[in-house]
Amino acid sequence: PEGTYVLRTQPKDLYPGTYFPSGFLWENAQPLTFTTDSAVSVEIEHLSALQALSSQDAGVVSGTLLEVDAPTAKTNTPVVLRGAAPYTPFEHVHLYLKQVDNQALIAVSAVNAGTYRMEHLPAGQYQVLVDMPGKPMLETALVQLTEANKDIQLNFTVAIDGIRIAYNSGIKNLHSTEFTVYPNPAIDFVQVDARWEGCRLDACDLSGRCLLSSSVNNNRVDVGKLAPGLYLLRLHTSEQTYTTRLIKY
Repeated sequence: PEGTYVLRTQPKDLYPGTYFPSGFLWENAQPLTFTTDSAVSVEIEHLSALQALSSQDAGVVSGTLLEVDAPTAKTNTPVVLRGAAPYTPFEHVHLYLKQVDNQALIAVSAVNAGTYRMEHLPAGQYQVLVDMPGKPMLETALVQLTEANKDIQLNFTVAIDGIRIAYNSGIKNLHSTEFTVYPNPAIDFVQVDARWEGCRLDACDLSGRCLLSSSVNNNRVDVGKLAPGLYLLRLHTSEQTYTTRLIKY
């Protein structure tokens, strides 16, 4: 029938599903309008084929998608599922894992009964994206797989306005637990252990943008100018980088 549509192809090989004209997220698709007396010819440029993953790599990113009552669940708000079990499964939903350094797509997982799992991932920093037709991604997540942290669980909530990270259970600390800050949640500043005095501390949003870079001075860092939300704090030492999360009020 006539109307406006979003067109998506799904090859049967290693190429990921692609929306017209060339993208893997629903919100980036270009709508097409059809009438009963018109014929439309379109070309879709498929994204690059996925690279083969090695069974020797032990990295895993997995999690769940939970449907919540509107409005979208905010920080520390309990998740409330709609309906009674068994829940209606999400359909036509895929998760994508992109390398942060070169934006290469490395893995795709279909959602099965509200869960997803991507295995045999090499160490590195990745962006996790969710494609659900009709639901825009309101947040994206940045995760880092290391030898010390090979298994990361990242959950998402799906509400009437879109998809967000499930803060109450979604993100694990990305590196060593020996790096912590307090108070957390914080309003104006965070305290850092004395052994990190003079080290550089960066605050990044979940898309990877660095919004604050400061040296630890007198065991504290001013975060008052950051907008409320969830941030990844990266502490840079002479030996390595530690990461933890911060909730800013």
